Amino acid sequence: MVLDGRQDEIKPGFEVPGFGAPEIVDHNLIFNSPLQVTKDNVDDYNF
Repeated sequence: MVLDGRQDEIKPGFEVPGFGAPEIVDHNLIFNSPLQVTKDNVDDYNF
């Protein structure tokens, strides 16, 4: 969104699909949901 010039949309209430709503601290987005890797989704990640 930042690269697309839409940084004004990143504010309280903003949600990232699949990750939920982050806490916004300065220029950081902090997510509290743990990453859940299972045998069904492991190939979705580049480990």
